[in-house]
Amino acid sequence: MGLAEFLHIVIVSILVLIPTWRIVSRTGYNPFLSILVLIPLVGPLIVLFVLAFGDWPVKRN
Repeated sequence: MGLAEFLHIVIVSILVLIPTWRIVSRTGYNPFLSILVLIPLVGPLIVLFVLAFGDWPVKRN
């Protein structure tokens, strides 16, 4: 793996992680939940299921 491929992976990861971090934090969950998105295949599904079917802590107040 060369430097260009490594930089590509880092840039794409950051571009996915930042919006997910903001969405998760605005719903009231711990923003570190968004790190699961970086796990291939299952990570984004876990985050989507938590957001879709979980009770949002923001709505509890």
